[in-house]
Amino acid sequence: MESANTNEKITLYRGVSSNHVKYKDALKGITTPRGGHSDRGLHNWGDTRSIYTSWTTQRWVAEDHALDNKKKKEGVILEKEFEISEIKDSPDIYDEWEALIIGQVTDADIYVITEPETMPVFDSQSGKYIDGSKF
Repeated sequence: MESANTNEKITLYRGVSSNHVKYKDALKGITTPRGGHSDRGLHNWGDTRSIYTSWTTQRWVAEDHALDNKKKKEGVILEKEFEISEIKDSPDIYDEWEALIIGQVTDADIYVITEPETMPVFDSQSGKYIDGSKF
């Protein structure tokens, strides 16, 4: 995600399930990190007591996280455009196209979903799934 033009922007997505402790904030377009360490590797491995929130360049990945709720299949997708300079690379060991953002994010666009809206497509060049647009 590095670019010579640090003012360049990219759209990122974050999925929040309805059973997430910060779901009510997500419905307002707000996400706040738990606070703690600044180790991107630890965060990616699951120790999310950090200064980061996890985002992705792939909407389908956010949808998967938003619908990760056994009781009520409902979640919210947060969508926001960030400057490349705001994004911290992630080790991304789970191939989620993860990008990390430091601190609280406000004014994200909000989409409540009850089923997947975007289908991933396998890209043979990268060996990863990519957004397949709306279906």
